[in-house]
Formats: sequence, structure tokens, C-alpha cells
Amino acid sequence: MNTKNEGPFIHFQKLNKPLGRKTEIWNVDPLQAGGFTLGQVKWFGAWRRYAFFPNAGTVFEETCLRQIANFCQHETYVYKESRPNLRVVPSIVDSNQQGIPDETPPSLPPTG
Repeated sequence: MNTKNEGPFIHFQKLNKPLGRKTEIWNVDPLQAGGFTLGQVKWFGAWRRYAFFPNAGTVFEETCLRQIANFCQHETYVYKESRPNLRVVPSIVDSNQQGIPDETPPSLPPTG
């Protein structure tokens, strides 16, 4: 297994690829030892890209979600570049360096 540190809170641990599997799988673990996995990043065929599959009962804030999204985007690009028959399609996360969409989300209506 290979560990790839990605940020202040989480890291990605590549699992040994089962025989016959074309794509990689990573466990997403907290940097602080806790003996649990937050979820997995693995190929999602319907979307033709890597996606995050969170474990039940896990909660994430924006920094961790951004790290996971950037990791999925990067690994999708690496995989598709290694296979000439797959086309690399930019995603919404490509819009700027920080992975934040350029458009401002709609504001919430006032309460009360």
C-alpha cells in the first residue's frame, strides 16, 4: 500500500489492486490516528471518472471536500492520459486554481 498525503486533515492510501482490476482504489483516512476510514476513492464507470464513496456516519467540511475533489480530478486525469482511447474532459473544478467555481452561488432568502 502507498500513502499519498494531500493536506492538513486527510490522506489517501492506495490499496493493492485486485487481479483483473483496471483502476486504483484509495482509502481516505484522517491524518490523526483513529483506526477508521472515512471512505474510498474509486472508479465510477457511469461517470467515467474517479469518485468519492463516503462511509456511513462521516461528515466533511469544505477543506476536506475540496481536497477529495481535487484528488479525484487529478487521478481521473492521470488515468485518462495513460489510456489514449479515453478523452479528458475538464470539470467544473477546473475553473480556477483553488477548485472553486467562478460563479457566485445564489444567496439564501432572508429568514423571519
